[in-house]
Amino acid sequence: AKEEINHRKLIGKKVLVEGYGDGILMFFGHVEFAKGSKLCGVALLEAKGENDGAVDGNRYFECTQGCGVFVSAEKVAPWTESKVLPDSATPPRTTPESSE
Repeated sequence: AKEEINHRKLIGKKVLVEGYGDGILMFFGHVEFAKGSKLCGVALLEAKGENDGAVDGNRYFECTQGCGVFVSAEKVAPWTESKVLPDSATPPRTTPESSE
């Protein structure tokens, strides 16, 4: 049993989208183009998406063209610092005594 994530509380926060990477959750709810299902609308940090927050003339949120994506809620997880960083990412230097 997966813990139930309250996606409404995540709106405006950074999330991790399966298959797309990091983004900001902008929308959660019913959409015209997928009847009966609640979807998460995410503004991705990189242009790996499909839209700008509008689909078929209906605007659900605003973001840069190509950064918007709509996915099912189970593909969206709260973003946590504990995720493994890619090699290219260097963690910010916080305290001087942390040098190896």
